[in-house]
Amino acid sequence: MIYKIQNEFLDVEIYSWGASILSMKFFDGFNWQETTVRYSDLSLYEGDNPYYLNSVIGPHSGRIKDGKYYSGKEWIQLETNDRGNHLHGGSTGFHTLNFTGSIIENTKLLMKAMDEPNKCDIQITFTLEESRLNIDYQVTNYTDLVMNMTHHTYFNLSGEDTIKNHRIKVDADEVCYLDESGAPTYLTDVSGPFDLREWSVLGDVMKDGHEQFKITDNIDHPFKVDDGDVKLESSESKIGVCVSSNRPYVVVYTGNYLLGEAEFLNKGKSLKHQLIAIEPQYLPNDVNLLIGENQLLKKDSLYTQTICYDFYKID
Repeated sequence: MIYKIQNEFLDVEIYSWGASILSMKFFDGFNWQETTVRYSDLSLYEGDNPYYLNSVIGPHSGRIKDGKYYSGKEWIQLETNDRGNHLHGGSTGFHTLNFTGSIIENTKLLMKAMDEPNKCDIQITFTLEESRLNIDYQVTNYTDLVMNMTHHTYFNLSGEDTIKNHRIKVDADEVCYLDESGAPTYLTDVSGPFDLREWSVLGDVMKDGHEQFKITDNIDHPFKVDDGDVKLESSESKIGVCVSSNRPYVVVYTGNYLLGEAEFLNKGKSLKHQLIAIEPQYLPNDVNLLIGENQLLKKDSLYTQTICYDFYKID
């Protein structure tokens, strides 16, 4: 089922499968501008969902090295579905769930699902507040579980076939490098194409060669933003979005593996660097690295998280 919430600034459509955002339009004072894409074939959200397109991700977003971690009592082996690692919850991730929803006063959508494989209840609330979309997660688990959620939301603010003309600013002094399998490994100071503390044009950033790009084919890395945010702007459409959350990391992914496997509505087959995903979360694989917050959620705990997309006009 497709749900729609709207106010004078935002018009958002959300699909029950994976709580996936199908459309996110911002009114710039003159026109309603689309800021994302959706699959032409809605059944892709119910099945393979090759790009996790605008869907909720959990229990664990990102990669867990070798799909295993130590629970404090024993080693837990998860499904491996990406270069020997566990990615985005695997074949029973939250993106595979069909949520039920109820709309409250046109501006709020409450979605719920029971996840039997992972033994948890999930509640997601989408709320419009002027030009901001808030996404709030609440999860109650009935078994010990690694929890690190995000929304895998992609942006293209111009409607063009590439995000190379967008500019980005990431409020982060550190970035996490990846090993050859793509699993996060260690934090280091930002430098070269990873130093996005000042406004940077994505096309220029992507041209900057880096050893890490031999693994990822461009940016697909966790940035340590702490209380900071990520801003994205298009000079063509003259709109921007500020992505913030109550999580210390944001994975920035420049659509390196959009290679025509699926078609987008009114866009044709996907194109490399057509979209950019901005994914607030804890540090992926930190259940093994043990750098930051403990991601092991004990039975009968309550997990909460908030993500905000604040849209604005560029003068």
